[in-house]
Amino acid sequence: MTRPDSEISVAREQEPRPKVNVAFFGYLHEPLNLEVTKYVREALDTHFQETSGRRIVLLENSDMSRSTAEMAKGQIKKYGALIPFVNGITPPGTTLPEVERIIRRVDSSDIETVIRTRLLHEDKLHAYFFHKELEVLRQKFDLEIEQESHSKEVVQRVRRLRNELHSSRSEALAAWSSGQFREGVEAWKRHYQTTSQAIIVRDPEQVDYLKQLTRKLMKEKEGGSLTVLFGGSHSHVIEVLARKLGPNVPVAYNKVDLMPEDATDFRILSGLRTGSPVEDQVYAQDFLLHCMNEFLRLHFLKKGDLSSFANNWQTIYGGVVRVVNSLSMMEMEHLVSSKSDYVGFLKNHPETKQILSFL
Repeated sequence: MTRPDSEISVAREQEPRPKVNVAFFGYLHEPLNLEVTKYVREALDTHFQETSGRRIVLLENSDMSRSTAEMAKGQIKKYGALIPFVNGITPPGTTLPEVERIIRRVDSSDIETVIRTRLLHEDKLHAYFFHKELEVLRQKFDLEIEQESHSKEVVQRVRRLRNELHSSRSEALAAWSSGQFREGVEAWKRHYQTTSQAIIVRDPEQVDYLKQLTRKLMKEKEGGSLTVLFGGSHSHVIEVLARKLGPNVPVAYNKVDLMPEDATDFRILSGLRTGSPVEDQVYAQDFLLHCMNEFLRLHFLKKGDLSSFANNWQTIYGGVVRVVNSLSMMEMEHLVSSKSDYVGFLKNHPETKQILSFL
């Protein structure tokens, strides 16, 4: 027996209307991926224009204790999003004027000078420009910026796993340098298994904190938005959060994917998390992709044109992904074992037409 339209209308009115918008923005935070910072800024600008009420942004920071996160939050409120980040990468005792000097000096078109003068380490460039863009948005939309934080136990476990990550990455790159393809792929598997463990260790506290922030916004008269800016491999936390909060809450969930198309790292980590089998071919593709990216970094550094590489990183990466995904295991092994000139190989491959001007 169907209900009359009047009963259906009343039932719909009784359903909770979204008061809080929880949006997950997943991106690839590689040290030199400055191009994605532009995509993040544009996507967030549109997102914040469509939201109202209190706006909270949660940043990923897997190695931060709760006390340090609270200190960073206070600095952000007082000085802006860049100050605590630059403070965190400068030597202890660095004065605020010196930090401000770095902020004034560092521009995306002047990366070679920045690296040569050691004003910022190459590994910190992506995070620096990400925070720089975020500071513009913070002022424009009156954002509250929160930092991911963890208990001492989780921080210690993550640090131990990160040491293992550095070891397996170094082992994989050493195998690549000596032309040992199979050994490099095996080291790369271990690298991803450890990465997956580090994500799993952080998951419960991440979700609990998301739940706290969402409930805080639900108590606001005008509601608000919780924007989660994490690496794309963490996107499952939104589904977990939705299950934890249950169906009868006034919360809308949204995901914005800013990852490169066909990114192999997401496929690997998703498979490891869900227990789905990951083929050796996929590990090999990702290993070769990483090796090619490292080769291109050194190539552009020698050319004195690292700025061009960094500011177009995701476009170049996407072209290399298409090439690597078209290769067989035998072709990939030949490329590594013969220590090929990857730039020459890429220039002559039909899948790289869109990125030839950068090479």
